[in-house]
Amino acid sequence: NAESILVGRVPRPRLPALVAGSTDPSAAQTGERPAFFADAGGFVPTPVYDGAQLLAGNCMVGPAIIEEETTSVLVFPGWQVRLADPGVYVMTADG
Repeated sequence: NAESILVGRVPRPRLPALVAGSTDPSAAQTGERPAFFADAGGFVPTPVYDGAQLLAGNCMVGPAIIEEETTSVLVFPGWQVRLADPGVYVMTADG
């Protein structure tokens, strides 16, 4: 069995640019549901956001759930997350 190695150049994919928004993500909020956080002592009412509706610069303070097409992002209490680019969430400890 001969192994072949193929090397080539492909153009970098261009992701769609996000519309810039304010830090307020409320337009993307789809509801709220209880989520369990042991450090918070149990179930906590947690806002749920549609990731496809978020705008660049939107910030969510934990607890929060962001639903994407193929995954969900869970933001723990005491953390915040900001959408920087398509699919790029920047999380930082709050305070």
